[in-house]
Amino acid sequence: MICSDKEDPNNYYILILQASFFLVKYFLGYDIGSSSVKAALLDADSGKPLALTFSPASEMTIQAPKPGFAEQDPDQWWKELI
Repeated sequence: MICSDKEDPNNYYILILQASFFLVKYFLGYDIGSSSVKAALLDADSGKPLALTFSPASEMTIQAPKPGFAEQDPDQWWKELI
């Protein structure tokens, strides 16, 4: 799964995990972006999405300590992922 950040379409995040369970294969993809953490579960054979979710419901906070800088707390990403 390749995901792009909606604010910067040239910024891509790729994370693919594959698991087998009773000979059925799935892909689990995560997009840890600046606005939210998104996850998708796909059927590996058909590519059909089985589940999609994101967190938080509103955009995550970005701090700007000085002009030209943008920061986020990685602990917040982890909190939204679990």
